[in-house]
Amino acid sequence: MKLRTPVLQKLAEIYEDSTAGRHGGGKLDVQPDYEPLLAATGCAEGVRRELAEGELRAAADADVIRLEPIHRRDSRHYAKVRLSPSKEREFYAWLGRESPTARREKWAQLFREAAAWEVPERWRAGWAEFCAIRADHAQCWRAMEPFRFAQMARGRRMLEFTARLLAWEGRRLVRYASYDITGDSKRLEKWQGSLEQLLAETTCGAVRDFEAHGLLPMPRVATLHGPLRVWSGGSLALDAAQLADAATLSADDVTRASRIETSATRCLILENKAPFLEIAKLRSGVLLVWSSFPSAATVALLRRLHAVHPAIEFFHHGDTDPAGFDILRDLRQQTGIPIHSHHMRHADDAASVPLTASEQTRLSTFLDDPRMTTEHADIAAILASGRKGDFEQERHREPPLPEWPFFD
Repeated sequence: MKLRTPVLQKLAEIYEDSTAGRHGGGKLDVQPDYEPLLAATGCAEGVRRELAEGELRAAADADVIRLEPIHRRDSRHYAKVRLSPSKEREFYAWLGRESPTARREKWAQLFREAAAWEVPERWRAGWAEFCAIRADHAQCWRAMEPFRFAQMARGRRMLEFTARLLAWEGRRLVRYASYDITGDSKRLEKWQGSLEQLLAETTCGAVRDFEAHGLLPMPRVATLHGPLRVWSGGSLALDAAQLADAATLSADDVTRASRIETSATRCLILENKAPFLEIAKLRSGVLLVWSSFPSAATVALLRRLHAVHPAIEFFHHGDTDPAGFDILRDLRQQTGIPIHSHHMRHADDAASVPLTASEQTRLSTFLDDPRMTTEHADIAAILASGRKGDFEQERHREPPLPEWPFFD
């Protein structure tokens, strides 16, 4: 039936929040009061009320709901709208909406399907048991955290990522791992609590958190080297140019600083630590910041530098694989600064690693991103080659020039 008001959809939502709707097997009718139901959907008066009452009467005539009169002798005014669990299938078919019972069965089927997915041998028995238990629980939707009943697409992705995490080996910063596993550098952190719960469940407690599984937390500080002075009140808190080693600042350090000064005309952000340390040895007068996917402290520092010293030019020198370009995009997006890429040219290598399907998709999105316009030619070249090429920043070895731009 084509509906012109939300009153019956609201009734469906109320039913789905009930014990009968969520868990099945209920006996009691869902019976919202008539007038509050109309009011909750903006149909308490006027033309919308007439339309809503017409839809309620039509549903009652179709025998999928019942309208309970205020008094048995007054058939024109109603006290309640009743939806019986025994009428669930008919009501939802009449409404053209997926029923809770059908949705629970889809969830159960998802876990049955997932049981056949490929996972490492040592986790296979635990994965199969987990999927069997969750398929059983899904049919009555009990003990189903962290899955959300109405978000099945999200649930499928969460299961897929859990299976991929079980196959994870090695130790890497979580945002790099997230890019490899999900195609989104921040997805694992956003879903960390849920995914850690699923990892613990599928491994019988052998894997309890990301860090123990080799997914290392992102640095919480900004790491820098070069001409930067940070003041706290009237006192000089940091003179980074006088330090032999890199300095670090937390987000609070940056926020609370009364003044931040630099004599640098350029700020170079480097993705990897080895090039950062090599260029730091030169003491070139360029302000250096070490950052992959940026921490809150790094974002705060770059923003403040840009606000206080608008003439500074910002550059990023990173890998030329999909993750490297994603870091550049993320830096631009989070800081709002026009950061230039620096020596991030595609170097093809016929023997290099082929691009995965998710990497090809990610690179294609960069071609549609106006923030990445100046890199479009190199990104298109990577896509056309179908492989990563000689992408690592360390290919430049030690910088051949003692001052800017450091590389030929």
